[in-house]
Amino acid sequence: MTDKPRILIVGAGAIGSFYGAILKRAGCEVSVVLRSDYDAVKEGGFRFTSPLRELSWQPERVYRPDDTPDAFPDYVLLCVKVLPGVDRAALVRPWMGDHTGLVLIENGLDIERELADAYPQHPLVSCLAFIAVSRTGPGEVHHQAYGQLVMGNFPAGFDEHCRRLSALFREGGIEVNDSEAVVGERWRKCVWNAPFNPLSVLCNGARYVIDS
Repeated sequence: MTDKPRILIVGAGAIGSFYGAILKRAGCEVSVVLRSDYDAVKEGGFRFTSPLRELSWQPERVYRPDDTPDAFPDYVLLCVKVLPGVDRAALVRPWMGDHTGLVLIENGLDIERELADAYPQHPLVSCLAFIAVSRTGPGEVHHQAYGQLVMGNFPAGFDEHCRRLSALFREGGIEVNDSEAVVGERWRKCVWNAPFNPLSVLCNGARYVIDS
């Protein structure tokens, strides 16, 4: 792998495009796979408003889901919502080379298992995002606050891939908390979300509630 890895984001909505912007700012080559926003991002990139100064960015390449990659990335970032009936292993399959690492930036419990089973020979890095960010239009993103990641290997540990990625995210301007037990951190976040997400709804979307 090169000094600055090639990154491909599958699910470049608000969450994916934000962390893509951070890695782009760290000097990585970042490409995206898009459905509905393909034309807008292909033409004008992602346009951000953010307290972290200028985050707007143009991906190296913009793919549709049925495209073929020009070259396999060093890491695939999977940032889609974890919903019933969504085959996440199939979503990333076209983009996984022999040495591609898989990085999950998603909510949920035990969400890594199906990917670990599908790609047992590939590094699997699991991340929890603490951020307030929303998509406001095609290719338009409003980042309100935060951006911290908790990162670790699944099912446990913190290897050279975690160290490399965490250093890049920090270089791009966000905080990363290293974890040797990321599964436990997922339970911790679930306990946090259980009371605060309903409160956010009752308070008409209070901005201090954070989620990924």
